[in-house]
Amino acid sequence: MALRAHARGGPEQLVYESAPAPVPGPGEALVAVHAAAITFAELTWDLTWTTRAGRDRTPVIPSHEMSGAVAGIASYGLMRSGGRLVTLGAPPSQERAKDFGVHAMFFVVTPDPGELAQLAKLVDEGRLRPVVSQSVPLRDGRRAFESAGQPRPPGKTVLVVR
Repeated sequence: MALRAHARGGPEQLVYESAPAPVPGPGEALVAVHAAAITFAELTWDLTWTTRAGRDRTPVIPSHEMSGAVAGIASYGLMRSGGRLVTLGAPPSQERAKDFGVHAMFFVVTPDPGELAQLAKLVDEGRLRPVVSQSVPLRDGRRAFESAGQPRPPGKTVLVVR
């Protein structure tokens, strides 16, 4: 499922619907999105609707900030021989890196259960808070865009995909 617009316009153009799985083109990687933050103005940006070369992008899926994981191994083929691939979600395949002539490393250290418990406690006590204005399920994404002109607390608006 996706939140898409088939014609240029504002939030009234957004529809929650099934969408075909994208196929990455040359120089692109496919990302499985877990959450996406929206910028209300992005529906007014030309690059939301057309490529730099002027090709129409519709139907578009708005959001230029997201979190997720590379789906598949296409990212290795995007790199130059001798390049460096740094992953955050899981250790990269050293065999695949060798096949493409790149150096691959895992950036994030193994989580420390004690530190995670301490962070969870700070969150539970209200002493640590991310600045999120609102979290909205993807199926209600149109409502999130429509809230642009309404008073709301500061912070990000997050579309929850999973």
